[in-house]
Amino acid sequence: MKGQAFVAFKELQSASEAMRCLQKTLFFGKEINVHYAKDKSDCVAKIDNSYNPDVVQVRKDRREAELEKIKEAGSNKKIEPAPEYVAPVPIIPVLQAINS
Repeated sequence: MKGQAFVAFKELQSASEAMRCLQKTLFFGKEINVHYAKDKSDCVAKIDNSYNPDVVQVRKDRREAELEKIKEAGSNKKIEPAPEYVAPVPIIPVLQAINS
């Protein structure tokens, strides 16, 4: 994923402050666009003991099935992507650094 980064903070307040400070700032001549995550990352889930390897495997299987469809359809045909699994968790900040 060229041009993307994922950062996790331990506290929402720190993530919100970093997001406000970095939003629209220039980085190597391009604007930084910061967003909150739609679901919990694996590293955060491992910290708060809610990590479920079965969910990770479901996501992996769906991505592999989608890639297989693309190969079968050929590169000229456009296909709809498979719906992504969304964990039932509140929106959490992506831009965070886990403080030890």
